[in-house]
Amino acid sequence: MKKMTILTAATSALALSAGIASAQDEAESMEVGSTTSSFYGFVLAGFSDQDVNQSGSTVGSDGGNGPSRFGFLGETVLADGMTGGVQIEYGVDNSSAASGGQNSGVNLRQANAYLTGDFGRIEVGSQDNSMYEWTTSVTDLFLTSAFAQARASDVIFRQDGAIFYTTPDLNGLQLRAGGTLQRGDSTPGNESSGFDSYTVSAKYNFQDLYASLSYISVDQSPDDATSFGASVSYDYGAGVIAAAMTDNDHLTDFGGTNVQVNDWYGSGNGKPYEIVGTYTGVPNWTFKLAYADSDQDGGSSSSVAAEAQYNFASNVAVAVGATNPDKNFGGSNSSEDILATALYVAF
Repeated sequence: MKKMTILTAATSALALSAGIASAQDEAESMEVGSTTSSFYGFVLAGFSDQDVNQSGSTVGSDGGNGPSRFGFLGETVLADGMTGGVQIEYGVDNSSAASGGQNSGVNLRQANAYLTGDFGRIEVGSQDNSMYEWTTSVTDLFLTSAFAQARASDVIFRQDGAIFYTTPDLNGLQLRAGGTLQRGDSTPGNESSGFDSYTVSAKYNFQDLYASLSYISVDQSPDDATSFGASVSYDYGAGVIAAAMTDNDHLTDFGGTNVQVNDWYGSGNGKPYEIVGTYTGVPNWTFKLAYADSDQDGGSSSSVAAEAQYNFASNVAVAVGATNPDKNFGGSNSSEDILATALYVAF
């Protein structure tokens, strides 16, 4: 049986992942040999007045909080309660396409194969790292590019050449472990003939409370780069309160390797964190307020950010965001306020 499922993407990466998971759950209820083909994605575009490169420049159009994206999910129900699948996802970066040509903003984000069953899940290929997917993403709730000064804890998003194992749900508790491996060639982040990086994560759901811990280590000389992350989120009925932090040691930019760890906000040895709250008590509106500290050397490095989002429907929204950071939030005493808008349409 062939079936097309349209997923409705939500306003955070965590919710989008939940939508993909629901399609996978559907496949598990089908008979052996059945297949599903799912298509998901959203368009996110906006405008902002900000200091992107801390050089006093003003930027017009941007991609809001991350690039627009679309993806495909194919699954086959196997024997013994197992399901095999593949995921392919592309991102479209408005700002990159505008500056570098029509096709320069299109990039492959996810390309993986997986097997699920009573034993859990094994996934191989380009995929989200659980440090982000399970831990720091709980505070990733802004639509506009104001997110850049509403967050400080991220050290990783996705990884290439990765293999991960996830346990079944153990009464609300799940564990995930894995890493990246590539033939060692003595370059930073690829110095080992075994795992170049490994990540261990745990998450726990209990009613309206969510908590997660993650640890990532990258093989480098003379000291391994490490990050320990923790997060908590609570749904109080009229919104969500969430917080995330990372404790980083010897982090640097591994963006050019399959490890893809980066000291996005901090000095590489700091303890950045953010606290975010949302309020949905007014019909069609979501109000968001965030406080972040990037824990930079050389002075105060905190930021306050706010965003108002109007939801026309479950898959269409517009938002306006603004920030007020300390000059040293970006680490060079030149950070400036951001004023941004965004339009979000899911399909």
